[in-house]
Amino acid sequence: MKKFASHQQRKYSHQILFYLFLLILIIIFIATIGIKLIINTTLFVAEYSHRDRDKLIQKTSNTEFILPPEILDLPSATNSATIHVTGKATRAKKLSLYVNDKLYKEIVLPEDSFETDIDLDPGENSIYLALEDSKTKQKKQSVTYQVVYKSEKPKLEIIFPNDQEKVSKDEIEVVGQTDKETFIKINELPAIVNVEGKFLYTLKLKEGENMIKIEAQDIAGNIETKELTVIYQKEE
Repeated sequence: MKKFASHQQRKYSHQILFYLFLLILIIIFIATIGIKLIINTTLFVAEYSHRDRDKLIQKTSNTEFILPPEILDLPSATNSATIHVTGKATRAKKLSLYVNDKLYKEIVLPEDSFETDIDLDPGENSIYLALEDSKTKQKKQSVTYQVVYKSEKPKLEIIFPNDQEKVSKDEIEVVGQTDKETFIKINELPAIVNVEGKFLYTLKLKEGENMIKIEAQDIAGNIETKELTVIYQKEE
């Protein structure tokens, strides 16, 4: 029994010595060849990444980034058949102006900005710019701008009161009808207009004659005015 225990103890001692020897070999390997291998691998990866970055920078620098053209200060509505517009686009590029999806004109760009006149059709007009680089064939298009051309005055109908109307109260309701998207002012004060174009305004009267001025102005700037007189007489 003692011989078996002694044999096992010697076996464990040999195993411990073997593991210690293997550990020493690993330490020597890391201290010599291993460190060099790790350093060389790190340098290789760093150099490879640096080359890729240089290629990306070179590719980006060779490709000119083009911004979409833009029209500045374009009105949403006008009562003029011709409007003057300004805009900007990348210099020395081909610039095309479209009105209602039709090519209106080609614009030469001596600088990064431009000015031109546009003739409008009655009603809504869609306007946009298209740009093409002659070298890279890159194409850019501006947003589509909407301009309403309206030259006629808005409708203005006074339902109540009539001109020279006589009333016995010191207040009166001015009632009328106009077009949609039209602003109403009564004696220079704004009146509320509903979605159907009907308006109502309560006006304070003084004794005697009262001049009432009603003004209608649409989104294009067209104005229609009417004037009437209301006579306030107190009841006796």
